[in-house]
Amino acid sequence: MADLKASFRRLAVSIENRMDRLRRGQKEFGPLTILPYLGHGTSKMLHLKGRVVADYRVTSPLETDSGWKNLQNNFRRFHTHEIPYAKVRACYGEMEQEFTANDDGYFAVHMELGQAPSEDQFWHDVRIELVEDISVQATGRVLIPPTQIQYGVISDLDDTVIKSDVVQVTKLLTNTFLRNSRTRLPFAGVAAFYHALQQGTVGGFNPIYYVTSGIWNLYDVYLDFLQIQGIPIGPIFMTDLGLSEQYLFKPGRFEHKLAVIRELLQTHPNLSFILIGDSGEKDAEIYGQVAIENPGRILAIYIRDVSQKRRDDEVKAIIETVRESGTEILLVEDTIAAAAHAIERGYIKPETLSAIQQAQRKDTPPSNPVESLRKAAKDKSGGKDKTL
Repeated sequence: MADLKASFRRLAVSIENRMDRLRRGQKEFGPLTILPYLGHGTSKMLHLKGRVVADYRVTSPLETDSGWKNLQNNFRRFHTHEIPYAKVRACYGEMEQEFTANDDGYFAVHMELGQAPSEDQFWHDVRIELVEDISVQATGRVLIPPTQIQYGVISDLDDTVIKSDVVQVTKLLTNTFLRNSRTRLPFAGVAAFYHALQQGTVGGFNPIYYVTSGIWNLYDVYLDFLQIQGIPIGPIFMTDLGLSEQYLFKPGRFEHKLAVIRELLQTHPNLSFILIGDSGEKDAEIYGQVAIENPGRILAIYIRDVSQKRRDDEVKAIIETVRESGTEILLVEDTIAAAAHAIERGYIKPETLSAIQQAQRKDTPPSNPVESLRKAAKDKSGGKDKTL
């Protein structure tokens, strides 16, 4: 069986490579496009990723788009004509540096800053252009937070901010492929809560970073969703699909999230963080490990409960272990529970609670009888002890 799987992977890679060579040989590529992703940095350095593709024909989403239209757009997102080893030039202020994309067209910009940027603004523009054709340009944006901030926030996206139903495959596929950024739903009250976290209690600007095991092909969906829902934007860290002879899908979602969070803590060594995730996958395990590795730096961990009782029991066991290390970690039923704790600990202003409560009521859809019965059964079984 192992040999058969390996042969299938080699065949898939061979077919993909031949199709890429055929398209390049027949010059089927259309106009070139640079897709920059929101970057991050400090007063000393900046980091930004992006991709060079051709014939990018994804259309802007509408609330009236049919499932078929959304499926077509998502097919285009995955059926990309990447430009391997494209050379790009990054321009920031008076600085210019060249970088080379990998075989999937992804490039990574890392620039050391000779002079600290102005703290009058938090987002800084970086012009990205193709070295061989400077008419192909795009503007990337990099978040460089001020030096004096209260804390940072690192948040998951799927089933933490945006409803994805990761643990239910049919619903996950429906949400991912048949809906768009205008028809997908947020968790109630998230926008107001995240704005309160961004403001903190000293009236500053606390940066928010999003870490997901989702793949870069869906980047624009997540970014559009944040903007449409009025949720504070921030750098989004995603993964590559990763077709190779070793695997069809790049493994290590746990390792990906853990590596990104470690990188952010290393990039901002004097900054404490609040971590927000859900119980559906491995956020509790990942955040718990981060807290144990970095005593005193994780102010609080909020885990939204989206799972069944068996998983809740696993999360509760993790919570007890993490608490022994001195970090507060809560399994919360809704946004209000997390906000109430954040107010109690002085992370957000008390007066923001009414706005968060109002937003949660507004965002909450009409009750689903089936879901109500499921929750009632879970409550009866003792699976809803949210005050751990």
